[in-house]
Amino acid sequence: MDRWLKNGAIDFFQELGIEPIDGWEEKASELLGEPMIEWRHSLPLKLQIGELLFVHAGIDTDVR
Repeated sequence: MDRWLKNGAIDFFQELGIEPIDGWEEKASELLGEPMIEWRHSLPLKLQIGELLFVHAGIDTDVR
């Protein structure tokens, strides 16, 4: 959670008007709505086309 908070989570919480405290997941789910949650869960974690790899937040190339 700390890493996420340092890399954009604050904006997410501010946009929804909630605090990053215990129980935030339920509140965020209520505000986003079930269709958005289902859509998000349907997305692939990565997309690879040939030698290109696309991800949402980036890759640490030092991790093997």
